[in-house]
Amino acid sequence: MVATHPNSETVFTVLGDAARRRSTHSLAIQLGLSGAIAAAILVSAPQWWSLAFLAGWSTAYAAWGLIVRVAEAHESRRGSLNALLVAIAAAGTALAIAGIIGVALAFYTGNGKGVKDACGKGSTNERCQAFANPTKVSGPIK
Repeated sequence: MVATHPNSETVFTVLGDAARRRSTHSLAIQLGLSGAIAAAILVSAPQWWSLAFLAGWSTAYAAWGLIVRVAEAHESRRGSLNALLVAIAAAGTALAIAGIIGVALAFYTGNGKGVKDACGKGSTNERCQAFANPTKVSGPIK
């Protein structure tokens, strides 16, 4: 039988407490830099979308931290801001999961440095050398 704890910590409570402890200035800087990095990656190197998604998660985290301060200061708007906080948390979670899966796929499929990437520069693998330096054919095959 598993004992339940009514005040057990989740990933969201730990991250929420960490965001509440940070200064508004540092959250604003993180929001700007992470958003700019995510946009720059998507524009200049869209094949690295997984890294852009991880930067997007960082942006969502900072935005959540800033908006929770506003929600706690303005009790009259708390309901609509709570809905916005849930949407930001859902988007951040989706970005983090997709980014982690994308990075793992890049390593596994050989689009990143990993165990499947044996045919890199300076590889001595015979199969890689055969693909890199195919045998030249002097004429048509009969």
